[in-house]
Amino acid sequence: MITENRAATSGPDKAGRVWCGDGIFSKRHKNGREWFYIRYPTTPGHRRVEKAGLKASQARRLLRKRLGQVASEQYRDPRDVVRAVGPTFQKFAARFLAEHPGRRRSNHYPVNVRELVKHFGARRLKEITRADLDAYRLALETTARPGRVLGKRKQKELNRERAILPPLSPTTILKRLRVLHRMFRLAVRWGVVDRNPAADLEKPAASKGRTRYLTREEFDRLEATAPPWVRPFLRLAVSTGMRLGELAQLTWGDVDFSAGVLHVPMDTKTGTRTVPMSEAAKAVLEDLRSGRAEQAKELNRLSLHVLVDASGQDYSSSERRSWVSETTRKASVGAGLERLGLHVLRHTFASWAVHAGEHLSAVQKVLGHSSPILTERYVHLAPQHLRGVATAVDRVLGTDSATQAATQDQTGADRVVRRRSNVKHSVS
Repeated sequence: MITENRAATSGPDKAGRVWCGDGIFSKRHKNGREWFYIRYPTTPGHRRVEKAGLKASQARRLLRKRLGQVASEQYRDPRDVVRAVGPTFQKFAARFLAEHPGRRRSNHYPVNVRELVKHFGARRLKEITRADLDAYRLALETTARPGRVLGKRKQKELNRERAILPPLSPTTILKRLRVLHRMFRLAVRWGVVDRNPAADLEKPAASKGRTRYLTREEFDRLEATAPPWVRPFLRLAVSTGMRLGELAQLTWGDVDFSAGVLHVPMDTKTGTRTVPMSEAAKAVLEDLRSGRAEQAKELNRLSLHVLVDASGQDYSSSERRSWVSETTRKASVGAGLERLGLHVLRHTFASWAVHAGEHLSAVQKVLGHSSPILTERYVHLAPQHLRGVATAVDRVLGTDSATQAATQDQTGADRVVRRRSNVKHSVS
């Protein structure tokens, strides 16, 4: 059996290794732990170093095993074994977020991938089966979730530390499973796995609840209740239909007062688009622009973003955007409404526009919807859009106003003819 003839040393060498002889050495790491390693020849002129454990006995056992595999020509590099079984779900998730072509500025992928890693993290991607995914879907649909930490009185009363939330909604589960399907699809494309176990995974249908939007009176109450710093967000959202992330990222370079438009950057969900600047939006932006000069004097610097706080800090980070959303929810409750986030104002913008007679295709362009299907949720607000269908049926049934008027005229004429005929007969 081939062994490496290396004498034991009393102290560490230049690389910090303390040799124990016969191809075994120890090395103390920064955390203070001493690890044992083995070094052995694999082929003539090639040697391999491998971490063995925290004990010298572990190193001796592993070294005997490796030398035996080399001598019997059954040796296989452990690194090749790891490559054969493939990466863990957690490791592939990191690559997916960094490299997948569908990445976008919203937190849709990071949020869902983070939740998936909690469940599948240590599993090898190749080991995950369709049965595992079915079990995961069932757990999402039936398992209650831990909520916020309760107050001490409530904890004592309910005998638990946290509130209990119902299972995720069908729409949230659908989004989660779509991301999972996308991950495995790219894993197949990149050669990490041979097949996609999520290819025909059953997914719940998205809930089709009523699209909530505010009336003018409700919006006025919300705006009056909201803190002054969040009111520009509310007014711009309801007058442009822009998303919170788009408003938070908006810079003064995107605002074109002369053309009366706002340029939404291309790294949004649906790409670049131009949003017309309404008079309401223009008034808000002009107020912000006038206050910008005063703020620049105080801070000795000019803010790049349109919406900033008193210290000149923007709201582009996810934490700061969450703060805007949470403040809006609290204001909506204070205004006597449901707990509504800023996104309700995007629906409000579209609803008001459609109700005023704007065509759905125009609303779709301004909102930046990738598909007209997304805009069709507002079709019920445009009664004139489908009125022609009912009118056509009325004509067939003879119940439309024109047909009824003609019928009434004809009936009146028939009565006159019959009356004259009766008079003639009585005279004769």
